[in-house]
Amino acid sequence: MMSLSARLSGQFGILRKTASWLLWVVLFFSSAALASDAVFTLIHQSPTGSWIKFSSPTLVDLDGNPLTLEIVVGDESGTVYGFDSAGNPMWSFSIRSFPTFEGVQTACQCSPAVADLDGDGAKEVIVALASRDEHLPSKPGAIFMFRLDAAGRNPTTIGGFARRTLDRDGDGIPDGAFASPTVADLNGDGQWEILATSWDELCYALRPDGSSLWNLDYDPTDDQEYGFKSGDTIWTTPAVGDIDLDGTNEVVFGCDAHLFAWGHQIPYQTKAGGLLVVLNAPTGLLEWGASSAGKFFLESYHAEGGDWYYNPQGENHLPLVNPSEVLQSSPVLADVDNDAKWEVVHGTGQTLFAPADNLHNRIFCWNGEKATVRWAVDTGAEVFASPALANIDSDPDLEVFVRNFSETDPKLFAIKGSTGLSVGGFPVSIQPGNPRSISAAIGDVEGDGDMEIILISYGRLHVFSPNGHEELHFDNAPGTMFTSPAIGDIDADGHCEMVLGTDQGIYIYRCSGDVGVIPWGQYRRDAYKSGVVPLYDSARGPVSLLGTPIGGEPVTVTVQFHNIGSAVWQPQTIELLNLSTGWLPGVIALPSGTSIANGKILNLTVSLQVPRQLGTHTLLFQLRQVGANTFGALAIQDIVVSELTTQATHWRSYR
Repeated sequence: MMSLSARLSGQFGILRKTASWLLWVVLFFSSAALASDAVFTLIHQSPTGSWIKFSSPTLVDLDGNPLTLEIVVGDESGTVYGFDSAGNPMWSFSIRSFPTFEGVQTACQCSPAVADLDGDGAKEVIVALASRDEHLPSKPGAIFMFRLDAAGRNPTTIGGFARRTLDRDGDGIPDGAFASPTVADLNGDGQWEILATSWDELCYALRPDGSSLWNLDYDPTDDQEYGFKSGDTIWTTPAVGDIDLDGTNEVVFGCDAHLFAWGHQIPYQTKAGGLLVVLNAPTGLLEWGASSAGKFFLESYHAEGGDWYYNPQGENHLPLVNPSEVLQSSPVLADVDNDAKWEVVHGTGQTLFAPADNLHNRIFCWNGEKATVRWAVDTGAEVFASPALANIDSDPDLEVFVRNFSETDPKLFAIKGSTGLSVGGFPVSIQPGNPRSISAAIGDVEGDGDMEIILISYGRLHVFSPNGHEELHFDNAPGTMFTSPAIGDIDADGHCEMVLGTDQGIYIYRCSGDVGVIPWGQYRRDAYKSGVVPLYDSARGPVSLLGTPIGGEPVTVTVQFHNIGSAVWQPQTIELLNLSTGWLPGVIALPSGTSIANGKILNLTVSLQVPRQLGTHTLLFQLRQVGANTFGALAIQDIVVSELTTQATHWRSYR
């Protein structure tokens, strides 16, 4: 594995502290000596009005061109920004554009979710607001959604919504919504819904017009029970998937918990701690009880003779006690062990609430269909971060990457999904001091077939190889950084870009090598903030033409896709769909014997009939499950046909 060079170029501006500048100079020259063919170069900087503190950049196609990705991010003033694929400003917008919200100055500390909620070809942006260190009347918690036009510009309140959260702590200020919203089809009707959680104890399920999908009324004392009421603050982003294989999606999230006599929907709550809640997605009802045998909605563990203990004696594995630490690590869903079934992976604990035995700082992996522990790994300290998942070693299972929080010696863990054992070379030490630990981005940024694991820890950017070797780090350059990085070929130039949010705006770097597979390129993996690795998903590769296209004649085309889903691609399960107008055939089978596992690349060479029409044609390809739906990225290439075949003239002789 070639090491990733630390040589960075560009104009960084004047750093605020001489010590930081001197440290940067030392790092620059010491790491440049290790330079290889891969170089990260600063290519663009765009300021924002305030610090991008906890809002991780979202990469998404805003303008309808799937070859490029735009950037959406929020700052501490509550303003949300859109930047094009070159990093140039496209727009800015805030909740202050809605009536009665003109004076709201609450920070955007979430990573915005972006989706085409209504299927009209234009995107909507969903944002939650929370100023976690400030409780002021001008900084209430809120959830809002605004719309863009088909070009990804001109944000507007028309058809959007804004709503304040509830005031649960009695200070007169609506409680903050810190976690990123997520979008999913909750009830299987083909329409997107919005899930948002808040410190007001609610998990909201909202339609695109802001109305509630769930109609719940568990608490007779609460006339504002707009969503599922957990009974305590919620810091996590929900994940949605059919974890028990019953044909209906579930909603999974973690929350804080403490004992109530009534006023919440969770029974058997006997001590302070945290809950992993699993809800029926269409209704918002708890997944538990005799009618749902084998399901679960919370986890339970405590010290039992100084060892780890899981209580399986509750009804259908429903624990009788909840854990003694809060759950503030947003769960992810994936088939981590290649058994074609969902697992749920998350961390536990916050140091402030750690019990004396401190046995509960764990990464958990649950079998979704059985509600049993797949594995649990002791991290030695709290895990606030949401895990990132990828196949870094080309075997059948996924690896789980997550960092813990420690004042003196935090670490990045890499865990085998099938066994719960550490990946060789991990855990590795990272920079201490982050106020809220954040997540990694994972991808082959050099195009050499090896994944890099990239994360920020208290202003230092770390880049690790699959064996735990630190290829690169730099401090406080270009500014203070607390968010998750985002990586991908955002400008379709064949190279990987890295987007960082800082106290000085966004900074974009480019890696010199050809970009490879990017299985986990941003916080919560995608612009939906789903935190889900689906069974079937793909990233685009190049489309290449072999020879000159002549109208009416066949031509050879190569198409490439990267498998970033959990399932293996085989001829009996996957086929290539040719969506190009006039280019035949429309469906191409995978060659016999093809087997493309997660992280691998599918290269197809196909013969197509060129239409007899001069001009520019768009070749368009997508993968499809045999007998089912298309999935993943579109592969696109414009082809110019400047010559038509000469039709043969047949003469008949007559005597």
